[in-house]
Amino acid sequence: MTAITQERPGWGPEAAHKSFAGDTHSLRDNGAVRLAPAVVDSVSQFAVRMFEDAIADALPCIWDKRAEDLENARPKPGDFHGQATREDLAERYARLTEQAAACREHAELLRRYPNAIGEDLAALVVAIIGGDPR
Repeated sequence: MTAITQERPGWGPEAAHKSFAGDTHSLRDNGAVRLAPAVVDSVSQFAVRMFEDAIADALPCIWDKRAEDLENARPKPGDFHGQATREDLAERYARLTEQAAACREHAELLRRYPNAIGEDLAALVVAIIGGDPR
């Protein structure tokens, strides 16, 4: 029995040439493949949310909050510790303290060297997704 192999359309070298020939594509202008408008809108909203998360991660207040949360998660007297030994609790306390300090250092670094997000980045996002989905 011989297997018949069929090449998928648009997956050969000519497709790569077409895709990377310097053309700018957006989600709304995707060539021969047509996505349903609801799919395009969902993907566009997802892309915007990814950018929002990335921008939020660049804010010092987010890192300060993470540090505070880690400090609050350290073992405290009076908490239920289950079968954890003193050594386990001491190790957990030290690890969470170290992680909180790293978050605070990251926040301070972002304060010292702010990365301004301007209209050019917003325009790039809109160009990539083909319009503001909001």
